[in-house]
Amino acid sequence: MAMRTRRLETPELGPVLQKLYGGLGEHLSFRRSLEVVGDALRCHISAIHFEDYEARQSRVEVVGKVGGVELASLESDYASQWQGQNLWLKRGIEQILRNGYGDGDAVVSESELRAMPYYQHFLRPVDVRHGLGICLWHQGPERLAVATFNRAPTEGPFSKATMGFVAELHPHLVNAFAIHKHASRLEESNQSLRAAMDRVPIGMMMLDADGCVLFTNDEAEQLMAAHEGIARGCNGRLLFDSAVSRHQFQERLGRLTSMTFDAPSTSLLVRRSVAGAPPVQILHLCALPPRMGGVPGARLVAFLCPVARSDFGPLEIRMIQMVLDLTPAEAHVVVELRRTCNLEAVATALDVAASTVRTHLKHVFEKTGIHKQAELLASVARIVALAPRASP
Repeated sequence: MAMRTRRLETPELGPVLQKLYGGLGEHLSFRRSLEVVGDALRCHISAIHFEDYEARQSRVEVVGKVGGVELASLESDYASQWQGQNLWLKRGIEQILRNGYGDGDAVVSESELRAMPYYQHFLRPVDVRHGLGICLWHQGPERLAVATFNRAPTEGPFSKATMGFVAELHPHLVNAFAIHKHASRLEESNQSLRAAMDRVPIGMMMLDADGCVLFTNDEAEQLMAAHEGIARGCNGRLLFDSAVSRHQFQERLGRLTSMTFDAPSTSLLVRRSVAGAPPVQILHLCALPPRMGGVPGARLVAFLCPVARSDFGPLEIRMIQMVLDLTPAEAHVVVELRRTCNLEAVATALDVAASTVRTHLKHVFEKTGIHKQAELLASVARIVALAPRASP
């Protein structure tokens, strides 16, 4: 009779830590860390529980060797039906907070577990019989985050040697969770910053001390893609057509980044390389204090906008559209109305029917709550006055 080779009960810590820390740079989610430890402990389901007993709120994120539909159902059912009924956690909190980890079998007997509806309807259908918890973060016994690793009955309980491995692993898993939370906060900050910047009707960029672009909104991307005197190079640096603009940028970049506080903002006119050509864009530069701005390494915030070739330029039109919450067509009707003060002339300028102009204007009045044309044009004039200006 052939003997079956038994797997090692206790994994080696070194290879597990290498996978644990190595995966942090590749995944913003902590799920990969759960998978690494779960595989090492021969667990088919691993999870991170967020428990707030004071507020009576529970949430769980699950990974494992079951289908995606089952995993989603586990997460949903735990929060909606079984919150507060995890006896392993409730009984083991004191041990988990004291040691940093705990074995479920040490606090709940097999007969007691099997008699619980939580086991019969939640754990048993996914073949979970043995579980251990590792505390990742806590604010006392009422609020905590715990990673749980769960075995099938065929794998057997966690041995004393395995719990020794868990004791060595615990501080590393806590550290990995802290790194994950920090990276997640940075990502959320960047996403919030991008969402806010994309709502601004002007090109916005974050630059480092060398003038490399770290972050842009959609408007800035479009302005630089047009290659109107300024563009972004493959190395991230701003490129200028005009030697004069290039020199001014470097000089002002050095001045702003060398000052430690109260650096005044400055502006420069971006020109094409053709001698005597008029400026085509305005670049405003404002210094940021170190560690400010939501983007690591950012030292400057830059605002880029076209130079208006008439009383209303692209920036002014965008500002009217964004501030008054108009469609592009409605904004252009307002602009033409300011120029001509005549609906027929507006229709001719925009090459649309007069009835279309009246419909757009009706919508503008409804959105703004303004009922007189003179009041509307006065409001538009105040909005346009906010647009940035620069002198040569």
